[in-house]
Amino acid sequence: MRWIYISPHFDDAILSCGGLIDYQTSIGLSVEVWTVTSGIPQLEGSSDLIKQIQEQWNVTSPAEAVIERKKEDNLALGLVNATSSHLNYLDCIYRASREGNFYYQSIFSDIHPEEANLPLQISNLINQQIQDEDILVFPLSIGNHIDHEIVNEAAKFIPNKKLFFIDIPYFFKDEEILETIKNNYIEKNILFPPNHIVNWVKGILLYKSQVSSLFLNEKDVDEKITRFYSRFNGLSLWEECTT
Repeated sequence: MRWIYISPHFDDAILSCGGLIDYQTSIGLSVEVWTVTSGIPQLEGSSDLIKQIQEQWNVTSPAEAVIERKKEDNLALGLVNATSSHLNYLDCIYRASREGNFYYQSIFSDIHPEEANLPLQISNLINQQIQDEDILVFPLSIGNHIDHEIVNEAAKFIPNKKLFFIDIPYFFKDEEILETIKNNYIEKNILFPPNHIVNWVKGILLYKSQVSSLFLNEKDVDEKITRFYSRFNGLSLWEECTT
């Protein structure tokens, strides 16, 4: 049996579940992180959104952005002893029509009509690589990031046991949002010792290109993750209601 975290981007599994992953591998469980948007773009044009985000990441090209983020991910997953796999789709900021028109002007948006089949495509690829006993963990898509929404939708086509994680850091902007999902999900608290907070925070900080746009500073990371852990005495995962 494997625990497989389906991470929309290179950092999402560690951001939201780093402490649990560290705990799971420490007790001998097999943990894999499958990053969906790990493909290297080959673009002829650019957009204001790409320029804005790459400036935040301190990179100069789409290829450099993915290569650097993959390096960060390898370090973070190595810290918590998880293995990685890549589905090689493009990040939403790089996806465009055949005519070169970029689908998104913001990372927070509804799924573009031309990408309506993307969740099914992703699920088909996942289904080809999983075994019956695997447990898959998907984002709840709190915060409505397009890539999180698409991965959450892909879960609908996966027959395996599925759990869903709270999307960090978007959860911190509206911590009462969990009340709105309780009609569709059942909360499953997973307890683990607080010493795993250390590698959780360290893992997040290894995503150097991302931290400054997600948190105020290193202290902010530590305080928010510690408070999040204390709220659940571990981590809160969610299971879909069956009735």
